[in-house]
Amino acid sequence: MPEWLTIIGQSLLVAVASFAVIVALASHLRYQMLARRSQEVKTHGPAAKSAFELRISQWLGTAHRDPTPFTVLRITPSGWPTLRDVHGEEAMNEMMDRLRERLEKSLRATDVAMRLQEDELGALVRAGRKACAALLPRVLHNLSDTPVPLANGLAVRVDALAGIATYPEDGDRAPELYQKAEQALERARTEGSGWRGPDTAAAPEPAAAAAHTGGDVDTGSLLDPLTGVLAPNRMGAALQKFVAVRRRDDLPVSILVLDVDLLRRYNKQYGHLMGDQLLRELAEFLQRNTREADLIARWHEDQFVVALDCPPAAAFVVAQRLWTGLRRVSFGGTGLRISATIGVAGWPDHSGTARGLFEEAQLALRVGKSKGRNQCVLFDAGMRRLNIAAAPVEIF
Repeated sequence: MPEWLTIIGQSLLVAVASFAVIVALASHLRYQMLARRSQEVKTHGPAAKSAFELRISQWLGTAHRDPTPFTVLRITPSGWPTLRDVHGEEAMNEMMDRLRERLEKSLRATDVAMRLQEDELGALVRAGRKACAALLPRVLHNLSDTPVPLANGLAVRVDALAGIATYPEDGDRAPELYQKAEQALERARTEGSGWRGPDTAAAPEPAAAAAHTGGDVDTGSLLDPLTGVLAPNRMGAALQKFVAVRRRDDLPVSILVLDVDLLRRYNKQYGHLMGDQLLRELAEFLQRNTREADLIARWHEDQFVVALDCPPAAAFVVAQRLWTGLRRVSFGGTGLRISATIGVAGWPDHSGTARGLFEEAQLALRVGKSKGRNQCVLFDAGMRRLNIAAAPVEIF
């Protein structure tokens, strides 16, 4: 082989090897940079604040299409300096990560929960001020109810405090909402308990359970006179609107159909007045344990329908929480206990229309009743092959 070809070949080999080394080095440096950035956002500091404000801005950017209000939460453990001095910075960093995980589990999949500062968590919740008045006590209870286990074998109990700011009441810009939530949190820190909102010396009392109409304002002629939720003859149009708005914005949506097990037996044994009281208290239970932006309607004598702005897997978790909660509640002032069967269906996994989702949730419900009642069932396509009588859907 000519010498000049050998030289060219060796030069090419050196060039390829050098290029591979450069690529590997660049990839390593990029990985380290991303890892540092990810860690910075995951823990605390300016990058976390910027990321949180960016999420607020993104939610504000869709406000002209989705009129549903949302709330900015800033949450911290009470007595943070003492906790850090006693347990150390590393243990407290681990504890805050555990609290962030608890916060995520207390919210919906469509909400946002993240670590902000050394001693602070942030959250964005698609709910207005009144809904948060009912939601926040449960969230803070979930954060504080049991000690936080740490890797060193210790378990730390904390009292969580929160400050909130709500769009659109408290502002329509991300920095403004972030700052007002911070000011509210400072008031909660000063007073040492609970949660505070802008311009409130104390947390407002939760309003009486309002009718969940999925965004409808004129509720006077929409409500069922017995239960105070949407009337059966109004449910079809409301469901179609609820589903259409979320499909238009490419957001998930789910429907639960809840059936009181053996209601006729309760009516026969305790009388219809007790049966009516049971239904009223069940409607109040559903309103307390769902959000203001959700839709709740009565359907037939013993069923309720709940529409949620979350995917079916998350809706199934909500259904299980409602089902579990019902079993712990006594009704009618007599210690009466009830059970319920709940069917769940949602888009994007299932149908994309209100009629289709309602029919699928009804079918899942009937599968649950055929298997003994008192359970939650998530729809799957195989259920369509089952020989189970269908309920009429003349509401659509």
